[in-house]
Amino acid sequence: MKNRKLTIVIIGVLLILTAILALIHLTAREKETTDALQIVLHGKTVTLALDELKPLERVSGSVVNGRGEITQVDTEGISVKNVLALAGMTDDTSVQVIAADEYSVAVAAEETGEVWLLMEEDGLRLVVFGDPDSRRNVRNVVRLSVE
Repeated sequence: MKNRKLTIVIIGVLLILTAILALIHLTAREKETTDALQIVLHGKTVTLALDELKPLERVSGSVVNGRGEITQVDTEGISVKNVLALAGMTDDTSVQVIAADEYSVAVAAEETGEVWLLMEEDGLRLVVFGDPDSRRNVRNVVRLSVE
């Protein structure tokens, strides 16, 4: 009986400690904004407001979701290559595309002209048309990091 009470007390203390550490982590974390896009080039950060991402082009194609379902997309967007050019990056280079929740995917240098950032109501969405890997269909993109 004594061991059971001790075990319950230890579990309770551990749960409280975990909650405190989670709260500290969440409050210390930098809040990402979805009304602008940050481009990190060699340690220097360039911030572009979403309305600065121009010229937008009409893009259409099919994307695959995590369940393997194919969805047709027809909207406006800008290629990753053009976004990098707006930030002053002219060389072909690979890029890490990072979402607000810190999920990231890699885009190879030769793909940057074929990978699109689409304008959506809740922010930017990365799509790679025709790519069977649904993990490269990323919502709430907030940062591009040049490798």
